[in-house]
Amino acid sequence: MRYEELDPFLRQITPSERWHLDHPNELSVHYDRIDRTTVDGVEMYDFAFYNAMGDSDVWLMKESRFCPIPLHVHEVIELSYVYSGQCTFIIDGVRTELGTGDFCLINQKTPQAVEPLGENDIVITLDMRERYLIDNLLKRLSSRELVTQFLAQSLAHDVRTRHALTLHLDDDIMIRQLMEQLICAYYSEHVYQEVLNAYLILVFARLMRVASVQSHGQADDQSLIVEVLHALDQQPDVTLAALGERLGYNSTYLGSLIKRKTGKTFRELSSGQRLRTAALQLETTDIPIYEIAESIGYRNLSFFYRKFEQAFGCTPQAYRSDHRASPR
Repeated sequence: MRYEELDPFLRQITPSERWHLDHPNELSVHYDRIDRTTVDGVEMYDFAFYNAMGDSDVWLMKESRFCPIPLHVHEVIELSYVYSGQCTFIIDGVRTELGTGDFCLINQKTPQAVEPLGENDIVITLDMRERYLIDNLLKRLSSRELVTQFLAQSLAHDVRTRHALTLHLDDDIMIRQLMEQLICAYYSEHVYQEVLNAYLILVFARLMRVASVQSHGQADDQSLIVEVLHALDQQPDVTLAALGERLGYNSTYLGSLIKRKTGKTFRELSSGQRLRTAALQLETTDIPIYEIAESIGYRNLSFFYRKFEQAFGCTPQAYRSDHRASPR
């Protein structure tokens, strides 16, 4: 689908929406074929989605307007995006209002209902299998950057432990463009999973940075950890004392916070990031190994060799030989 076709396509009245306009406050006959389940003594619909998804890990749809979606649970993780207008969810009995550009990530088996959407309320829903979101997208986001690794792990934890995560992005232009490109790709004549994966990775890279601040009660601590990890990404040989002075925190307190939030000591994070930086230079440059070692703070070459072999299972020379890109 071409970009200029997207907005008219999403705003056109579908046959389902026309039916609901002609039959206000009535449930579609499709609900007669949907199984029911009981959660905490309350009966509700059970949206499996597996028949609709088939072998696919992702299913995208535009929510029907002009009708309520009754109380239900689903067997997949659902990401709802307000393309236009507003939307009101009732999640676990709590009323949640979203505006243009907002997202809501709802865990599987979480009771929810949706109030009727108006003509200008366009909501796009992405349904994903848990293994796809956690084991594919979020693990692929765990790149060499410590910040990205930490945020991906934090979002994966939220997905597994929380019922819902609401993200207010104030119609962020970058993520809006990504979502529009993703929707166009999905509705194109030929849908390629790798293209969808690429867009979803970019979308979640942005979402998890917002989630890192919005979804934690101790947002100040979370932001501080992101600052620390960003500093390590930029300067792997920086010391804890220097970081504490730069950020205005006692180094003992900072070291304790890092261990509590990441599960690793500052020394472990620093050593790991320095070695990953060395590995990247071995892959992409011809810089002599002793210069690489010195650039990341290893003055003793034998010690660098030993630590590198412990981390990667081979010598720096062997790593370079195995990972250098083939000449064009």
